[in-house]
Amino acid sequence: MNEIGIIGGGAMGSIFAYFFQKSNMAPVIYEKEPRLGTLLSEGIMVTAGNTSESIAFRAGSDPEILAPCSTIIVFVKSYATGDAMRDIAPVIKKDTVIVSLQNGLGNREVIEEFAAPGRIVYGSTSIGAYRSAHHALILGGMGDTVIGGTSEKAVEGVAALLRGAGLPVTVTPDPEQTVWRKAIINAGINPLGALFGIENGRIIENPFSQELQISLVREAVAVARAMGIDVNEDEMLQTTADVCRKTAGNRCSMLQDIGAHRKTEIDSINGAICAYGEGAGVAAPVNRTIYQCIKCRESM
Repeated sequence: MNEIGIIGGGAMGSIFAYFFQKSNMAPVIYEKEPRLGTLLSEGIMVTAGNTSESIAFRAGSDPEILAPCSTIIVFVKSYATGDAMRDIAPVIKKDTVIVSLQNGLGNREVIEEFAAPGRIVYGSTSIGAYRSAHHALILGGMGDTVIGGTSEKAVEGVAALLRGAGLPVTVTPDPEQTVWRKAIINAGINPLGALFGIENGRIIENPFSQELQISLVREAVAVARAMGIDVNEDEMLQTTADVCRKTAGNRCSMLQDIGAHRKTEIDSINGAICAYGEGAGVAAPVNRTIYQCIKCRESM
C-alpha cells in the first residue's frame, strides 16, 4: 500500500488529507506544532459544499510518523521548506517521492538539497481552503492540480493518487512554467491585497491598485522570460485580472498573514522575482518597492 504523508496541517494540508481520507487512503499528517497535531487527531469540522462533517486524522509532531510513507506532499509555507525537509530526511525511505504544490519560487530547489531530482514531483494547485475557526475548515473552491517532474513513473504515480482521491489532475512536461505562472499571478494579487487590506476583486476595481498590478505582472513576466520561462505578457495580465474576478470576495493568504501578525511568503514571490531579475540583469523596481512595503508591515 502506498502510504501518503502530508507535511503541514494548515488549511491546504488538511483539505488534501480530507480528500484522501474520504477515499479510504488513510493519510498521515506531520505537523510540527503539537497543538495543531492534537487538534487534527481529535477532529476538525470540514465543510465542502453543502456537507459538513467532523473528521479526525492520523497526525503527530514527530517526523517518524512519515517513515512508512511512499509519497509525501509538502504544504508548509515556502520559508519553512528547508526546516521541514531537514526534519524528515533522516527518517523517510530512500525512494520516497516528495511532492511540492506550494506557493512561490525556489521550493523545488530547496527540496533537491535533500532528495534526488527523480524523487521530486512539483507544480501548483488551484484548490482553495481556509480556516473559519481553529477547529473549522472550509473548502473554498475546486480546481486543477498541475504536476510534472523528471521521472515519468513518479509523476504518474502521484497523478494516480490524486485522481484516486477524486481530484482533477493535469500532467505537464514543463512544471517550471507552471510554478512561475502561479508566482506571477500571486505577485500581482497577494501583496496588494495585504497592503491595502482589500479583497481580490477590489484590486482591479480601483484604478491605482490596478495600475500597480499591471506593473508588477509586466516586470515579473520580463524576469521569467529572462530565465527561459515561456510566458506571454498579455496572457498573464488577463489571467491575473481573471483570477481577481473569479475570487472577488477572497481575502488572500498574505492579507490573512499580515492581519494575524504572521510571516508572509513575500520572499519567495516578489522577493524571489527581484532576486532572479538581478541575476538576469532585469530590473523590477515596482516589485522591489512592494516587497519592501510588505517586509515593513511584517516588522510592525
